[in-house]
Amino acid sequence: MLFLRSLIGHVVRKAASDPRVRETAKKMYEDEVKPRAKDAWKMAKPEVADAKDKALKGAARLAVRLKKEFNDSKSDAGSK
Repeated sequence: MLFLRSLIGHVVRKAASDPRVRETAKKMYEDEVKPRAKDAWKMAKPEVADAKDKALKGAARLAVRLKKEFNDSKSDAGSK
């Protein structure tokens, strides 16, 4: 297993240092990966914004409820 890991690491380092491989990877990133990522973000952005809004509203409701419960328990303790 160690030999295989070492061999793969050597091959990857050798490929990464090859200018042709680096140019191909750069071109693939610019032509395929980046546009797909932008399109996916455009589609996901409204859903992310909705989820963020729901989470913020839920957190605000929880904070109000906890504050009320804390104040109620504080006043109950003071009356005893």
